Amino acid sequence: MSIFDSIASKENFGTWIVVSALWIMLFCVVSVIAIRIYYLKFSKKLGKLSEDEAANTLAFQPEMVIQRTFEVIIADTCILGACFIYNLYTQIFSCLSDYNGIVLLVLIIIAIICNNLVDNKLGQDLVNKKVGKSLGKHDVDAEIVANLRLLSSIVVLFMLIGFSVFSKTSEFSQLIICVVGLVLGRFIYFDTTLQGLWKNIKEIAKNLIYAVIAVLLTMIILGIGIYYNVIDTENFLMSIFGGHIFMLIVINVAKGIVDAFI
Repeated sequence: MSIFDSIASKENFGTWIVVSALWIMLFCVVSVIAIRIYYLKFSKKLGKLSEDEAANTLAFQPEMVIQRTFEVIIADTCILGACFIYNLYTQIFSCLSDYNGIVLLVLIIIAIICNNLVDNKLGQDLVNKKVGKSLGKHDVDAEIVANLRLLSSIVVLFMLIGFSVFSKTSEFSQLIICVVGLVLGRFIYFDTTLQGLWKNIKEIAKNLIYAVIAVLLTMIILGIGIYYNVIDTENFLMSIFGGHIFMLIVINVAKGIVDAFI
């Protein structure tokens, strides 16, 4: 039985899918409503905007939060996909271990390309300049996307470290080193200055909330999977990768519902 079959054949697999989907869709809808209530009741920004700008903010801000969270999950999925394929490769082609570093590098490059393709396919249009300007903002550009993807790398890093510590295994040590390199590469380069480093950290902190929401959604998926005995330590990487793909599908459906009815 393959690792895919070992999960899909679980007795409560269907229940896990349905319950997880309902929780994620509920999470998205409640988030949209909560954000709009916040802006209507507590935010002082609306009072400083024109009527059209205030309407745009109420219309687009909730979906922008969802899409930026979605961006983190997309990047998580692509990195986890590369990690999962690499893990399979090391198990199947253990005789080619001399080439592991090259294979991992190629997979990371493919993950970056896939990230851009998925962005375009799923209509991540609230992280570009056009919609940013409609909200009265002019700083919504590739820098924000880069920060969100960096946060994604940090999230994946903590997932791998957490699982390694919990299960007392060194199976993912090379993957952890690779992801650490991805994270540090964002901060440390030849002409790094303390001012530049501090600026990068502050920019990342501004987008931290989206990573937190993405982690909460991941915990919902994993928690439900563990509760229904679908996820265990033997299929962790496959489970978390599959869970992220599932989240992409459900959140994309939720985005359509939000656009149509809320």
